[in-house]
Amino acid sequence: MIGIVGGLGPYGGLDITKKIIDETAARSDQEHLPLLLFSCPNLIPDRTAYLFDKSNVNPGKAIAAILRQLETAGATIAAIPSNTAHAEPIFSVVQDEMARVGSGLK
Repeated sequence: MIGIVGGLGPYGGLDITKKIIDETAARSDQEHLPLLLFSCPNLIPDRTAYLFDKSNVNPGKAIAAILRQLETAGATIAAIPSNTAHAEPIFSVVQDEMARVGSGLK
């Protein structure tokens, strides 16, 4: 199952979901890839504020927590549709947190 971290921009999660559906060569509903979109923007601190030193709260920990929930729900691969979430100071925390818990999520 593909897990998608939503809430990182109003349409980011919906956009990647639509692209996955549009690009899947399926002849029936049952042939589409299973997707799980977790979109709770209130759980993720402002990435831009953190990157511009206007917040001390690194959103990487919240993103990692959502990834762990997606993995627990059955996701084996994940999408994080956000440029700012992939900025080194944030994404390195995501990677460290996922490694710390022994995640197998790709």
